[in-house]
Amino acid sequence: MKTMNFAKAGKEIKEFDKKREKLIKKSHGFISLTKQVIYALHRDDMKRASSLLNDLKKDFSAIARSIKDCPALYYSGIYRTMVQEYIEAVSYHDFVKTARLAECTEKAVMGEHYLLGICDLTGELVRKAVSSAIRGDYDSPVRIRDFVADIYGRLLNIDFRGGELRKKSDEVRYNLKKLEDLVLDIKLKR
Repeated sequence: MKTMNFAKAGKEIKEFDKKREKLIKKSHGFISLTKQVIYALHRDDMKRASSLLNDLKKDFSAIARSIKDCPALYYSGIYRTMVQEYIEAVSYHDFVKTARLAECTEKAVMGEHYLLGICDLTGELVRKAVSSAIRGDYDSPVRIRDFVADIYGRLLNIDFRGGELRKKSDEVRYNLKKLEDLVLDIKLKR
C-alpha cells in the first residue's frame, strides 16, 4: 500500500484552511454589499444600486478567481451562500430595470446555487409588490405575481432531491400565495 506523505497532507489541509478563512472574511463584506444593492433598489435609488452592483460583480469575479484552484470551496456552505445572495441581488436589479430575469452566464455559478438565489428573489419581489400597492401602483403587483408564478412553474419541472433547494422552492410557493392574496385584495377593493 502506498502512503501519502503526512507532511504533504498536513500542508494541504493548512492551505485549504487558510483559503477557507479568507473566503469567510470576504463573505461578510460581500453579503453586506448584496444587501445594500437590494436596499437601494427598494428605495428606488437606481444610480446607487447600479454603482454598488458594479462593485459587487467585480468582487464576485475576484472571489471566484481566488478559489478556482480549490474546488472544495465551490461546494462549501459559505460560497453557496455568497452565490445565492449574489444571484438574488443581480436578479432583483435586472427585474427592477427590465421586468425580466436575466440569464446567468457566469461559470463560477453552479445550477443549484443559481436556483437558490432565484428562490430568494421571490421574497424581494413580494416586498416590492407590497410597496407598490402602498404607493397606489396596482399594476405592478399583478405583473410581479405573474412573474413569480412563471418562476414557480419552471421550478415544478425540476426534480429536487430534497434539502435546501426543496425547502426554498416551497418558499416560492408561499411567496406566490402572498402575491395572489395581495392581488385579490386589490381587485376586490377597486
